[in-house]
Amino acid sequence: MKKLFALFCMLVAGTLLGATDSSRAQQEAQPDASVETSRFDNWTVRCVTAQERRCQMFQQITIQQDERQVPFLSVTLTEERIRIQVPPGLALRQPVELATASYEVSIPYTICTQQGCFAGDPTGPEMIAAFQRGEVLKVKLGRLEGDPLVFDVSLIGFSQAYAKMQAS
Repeated sequence: MKKLFALFCMLVAGTLLGATDSSRAQQEAQPDASVETSRFDNWTVRCVTAQERRCQMFQQITIQQDERQVPFLSVTLTEERIRIQVPPGLALRQPVELATASYEVSIPYTICTQQGCFAGDPTGPEMIAAFQRGEVLKVKLGRLEGDPLVFDVSLIGFSQAYAKMQAS
């Protein structure tokens, strides 16, 4: 089982590292675009201004692989949507489950690409308020076999990052 998980992690790392490279290539393809990045504890706000200004906030969870940290999962919010990017190889019939001490929601998968699979849903005032009150967001991912994978996403800095995103 440990060998299977290690193989899974290697595949995921390669996939997510490729996603980071393609994002960088898109920014380089728009030389007139300006990028502003702000960090709030564990959350990052990135605003890109090309023809119009678009902002998002995100947190990337990494795992230890061969003495280095590699991307594994990311949680991204815009003012309208939450998007969770997960590696391929998970049970897609089971939605991504998010929970704080006072809030729970299931987010359905929307698409899988070479960069991974994405779950997404509209955000709402109840979700944002729960994230602002919470300290930890539990992210539960279904696996084809065995127990689900559960990750803690820190909500420290969430309120400040959300306020910055809205103000931009």
